[in-house]
Parts: sequence; C-alpha cells; structure tokens
Amino acid sequence: MSEQEEWMLTSGSIVNSQPDKPYNEPYCSNRYYDVIQRLAPSLAQYQGGTIIDVNPGAGLFSSKIHEHLKPRNHVLIEADHKNYAHFLDPLLCAPGSRYHLRDWRDERIWVPQEYTKEGLIPERTSEANNATLQIVNATNRKIQTINDNILRVADARALAFAQNARQGTGFHAGPTRMLMWCDDADKKSFVPRSVEYRRKIAVFLEAHCHVEEVVGFGGPVKGARREESIELASSKRVRQRMKELRISPIAGREVASPDSAGELSDVSRHWHEEMRDLKEKLESGEVSQYIDYPPGPLEKSRTGRRTDGKEYTPEFQRYDYLRQILKGQNDALGHAQELAAQQVEIDALDLRTYDPDLSDEQRKELLLEYDVRNEALKAKVSSLTLNKRKQFLFLVDDRHAFHMNPPLLSWDNRTYEPLTASTSEFLNPKQLALLDFQARPPDTFPLTNDQAIFMDLLGTALFWQKGPHTLGILKKVAPGAYEALVPKVEEIRDARQGGRRDVDGVRVRTMTPRMLWRLAVEWGEWPFKPEMRELLRGPTGNDFQFSRRVGRFG
Repeated sequence: MSEQEEWMLTSGSIVNSQPDKPYNEPYCSNRYYDVIQRLAPSLAQYQGGTIIDVNPGAGLFSSKIHEHLKPRNHVLIEADHKNYAHFLDPLLCAPGSRYHLRDWRDERIWVPQEYTKEGLIPERTSEANNATLQIVNATNRKIQTINDNILRVADARALAFAQNARQGTGFHAGPTRMLMWCDDADKKSFVPRSVEYRRKIAVFLEAHCHVEEVVGFGGPVKGARREESIELASSKRVRQRMKELRISPIAGREVASPDSAGELSDVSRHWHEEMRDLKEKLESGEVSQYIDYPPGPLEKSRTGRRTDGKEYTPEFQRYDYLRQILKGQNDALGHAQELAAQQVEIDALDLRTYDPDLSDEQRKELLLEYDVRNEALKAKVSSLTLNKRKQFLFLVDDRHAFHMNPPLLSWDNRTYEPLTASTSEFLNPKQLALLDFQARPPDTFPLTNDQAIFMDLLGTALFWQKGPHTLGILKKVAPGAYEALVPKVEEIRDARQGGRRDVDGVRVRTMTPRMLWRLAVEWGEWPFKPEMRELLRGPTGNDFQFSRRVGRFG
C-alpha cells in the first residue's frame, strides 16, 4: 500500500468527522525533499536546536525536517494525537527518539517557560543551542476571542510572531523562525502582490519580519492584479537575485523564467492560448467547473463568497484568473494608463529635485514644473468617475510601490521564486501555501510599550477601511492629528524614501513601515493627543481590542 493510500484510509474519516477544523497536509515525499533542498542552506543554524511542531497531523512533513536538522528536542503538539497514533507512535517509540508529544492547548503552546521547566528547551542563559524552529499547520483553523470574534489561526500566529520579534520575547532569546502551512488564499494577507491587499497585518510583518513564500500556487484568483509588465520585471529581478546567491531552480517546481519567455507580447500570447485551451476543456466537459460535481454548462463566476457549498476546481480558477487579467488588458484602460504615465514622469521630477549637483536656480525651475504638472494631473483625475479614479490610483500606487528602493511589497523583495504545487499533493484537493517567517532585529523599529500601542491603534485606524484612502483619514482619528503629525514625518514627503512632495498623493496603502513607526513616535510626543480610553471608545475600539487579543494566543 502506498503512503498516499495508507494516509487516505487511516485519516479520511477523521477529517470528515471534524468539518469545522479539518487537517490538511502534503503527503508527497518528493515535495518534502524539494522544500528541504530549497531551505537547507539557511536552516543550518537550527541543527541541534529545538523544533516546536504545532498540529503536525501524521507528522509526514515534520519527520523529514527532523531527519535533516537532527534537533535536540522535537516537540509534537497535537491535541488529536489519538487519531494519528498509527503515524506518530513509531516516531515517539524509536530507540533514542528525540520526539516529545504534548496535547497542550493554545494557552500553553506559546509560553517558553512551559518547555523550560520540562527540559524541552534550554534556559535563557544556557550556552546550549537555543535556536527554535516553529512549524505550524494553520490550514482551515480558527479561534474565538473573548469578544466572540473569529480569528484565523494563521493571522494570530503571524501577528504574535511579529510582536515577539519586536520585543525580543517569547522564543526569540535565540534565532527563531516559523514555517507555516496555510490556505493559499490566505497568503495575500502576509505576502500581498498588490497594494490593494496590503493591510495592517502586512505592514506589521514588513516592519518586524522577512516573509518568504516557499510553496504556493499562482496569483490571487479574484481582486486586483498588477500590470503584467510589473509582474515580469519583478520576476526578472528575483531570477537575477537567485543567480547571485547561487540558488538553483528545482526542475518541475518553478514557473518558467521570464528571461526565456520572450517579450511581453509573447507572454500575453501564451496566456491567451492557455485560456483558450482551458475554456475548450470546460465547455467540452473534459474538466468540471466545481469540485465533486459532474461537468455541466459553464456558469458565470461569482465575486463574493459562495453560499451553496460549491468550490471551483483549480482548472476553472486558473481560467477565471487568466480571463480577468486579459479582460483588464483589453478593457478601456488607455486613459488611466495615460494618466499613470504622467504621474510617473511627475514622480521622476520630484526625485530629481534631490540631486545634489543641481544649482539653486535649476532646483527652483524643477519645483515650479513639478507644481504645474502635478496640479494639472490632479484636475484630470478629479474629473474621472469613481471607479475609473480607483482604477487609476491602484495602477499608480502599484507602480510607485514597485519602484521604491527597496520595493515596498515583501513579494518584490523575495529571495527566490516559490516552488509550485498541485492539489494532488495534498490530502484534500485544495491549494495550500508554505510561508517562511524570519524575525528582524528587535531594534529595527524601537518602540516603548506606549508607542507600540499607538502604532497598533494608528495601524487599525488607517488600514481598517478598503480603498485608496489618503492620510487625511487621520482627521477622523483625532482633531488636529493630520495637521500636527504629518509635517513632522519627513519620510512622507521625501521621494527618496517612498514619499511624495505632495503629501495628498500618498495613499495609506503605500505607507512604508518606517512612516507608520514615525507617526506612532510623534503621536506619543503630541501634547494634544486624546486619552487612551477615548481612543478605545472610538470607532476603532473593537478592532483594537480584537487585535490585542491575539497576544493571548501567542
């Protein structure tokens, strides 16, 4: 019996009996070795350390990591361990086994003292290797806060990891890293590929962690997509980075290199051909539109969450993704792109004004030209319809974010291309992603406890609304906040640091982590800031309390 068949027979009924929190994990051995091959060079410092493995299920992925790192202790935290005894017992009972099984709940899992008193991790002052690798299976799992809010475990763990990284607390006494399996659709919260998906959690992770997508599927199925030219430029950058770092592509596990894909028109032609082939298969009944449903007439895709229990097949998701991309290319985007090109030229003027070789007269002429062209563009944009204006703003902001130095989005700073996966490599035919979280030094953005609370509050207040909002939203947080704080944060109006001379052109979604950090510091020094209890009673109170409850689970 194959590993896949044994796993399906042993665990299939278990998954079906717990639909509220089904486990899902890869079972293909080749996938494990490919992941380890990609991560091996950077995992060296965790050899002989401690592995904390949450929800390992059958332990298939965990055992391969264990074989490579040979840790001092490998703590398997599995509340449903009886259901997986057939797989876990051989690991636990092997001669000289360094596996340890615990059925702890959330309140104990993330408390280092619980491990120290049982000798599972060394004391903080010990000379032993205190490196800690966390492996978390957060697929399809949610937790409930005391305010009856539902929070995805993936979000809770990512936020808690970032918070502990900033404070140097938790397991961060030594090198600490987290490998987390999550639903592929959830990864856009952590590694967004467009400014539209860049919310508070992404900004906090950018400030305190470096996040890599190790395994994943294609881009997001629905929502905003960047221009094809930006995606290709980003991919070419990372290919060059891989060459410099001598990271070799893994055959059959990576997308084709843009360097060998030809010009932009060739890639577009390839996408057209792929979309046409998928459409023919869907219409002919060769593949179905829905998982576990027979082929039928092609139905129009829905933009919101389905309520009929149907789930799209990967083939239809890919077809719909390509269809929307190509629809965006062929729709009436010419005017928005023309205006976006003008904004790029204006931003270039802004950047040129900082050239130290310019004379005062030359700088004055550039500033005058900047003001004239900027005001003319603002007048044109204000005459657009609401939808076209949003389209223009996201188009401009995606370009602006990509051309920052370094690029704003973590996705554009990736070290390598993610390894591709197929749904057949997972227990259920769903798309999963593996993310790698590595902490930045605690002093990257130093904050006192009060400043950390201010940064949390401001992040919630600024990012809770969808859309291309400007920093003017600070006016709703507290009277005078915008006028008092924004002028003091020079990064907001400095083109060299991702800002714009015209601060009204800086949208919240393009704020760098440093800008938000500086706002929090200045807020703490502002003599007219509201009392904390007033802020907590305001419109952002629930969101703030909700986010702070994450600390209870990590």
